[in-house]
Amino acid sequence: MHYKTIQHQTEHRYKSLVSHVTDVFGEEYIKKITPNDIDLFLKRLAEQGYSLKSLKDQANIVKMI
Repeated sequence: MHYKTIQHQTEHRYKSLVSHVTDVFGEEYIKKITPNDIDLFLKRLAEQGYSLKSLKDQANIVKMI
């Protein structure tokens, strides 16, 4: 996938962020994912040592889906 309006590094970052979401939620229907599920997902990333910027970026990706 290549986004014509973004830099290669940004594309790589987006792919990485989206892969975290799909790794955790997989084939789950979006309607079944609760705000609590998302909070828990972000909390686990924080516990793994992800930076505040990474957590904010990840939250933004979840909002786009």
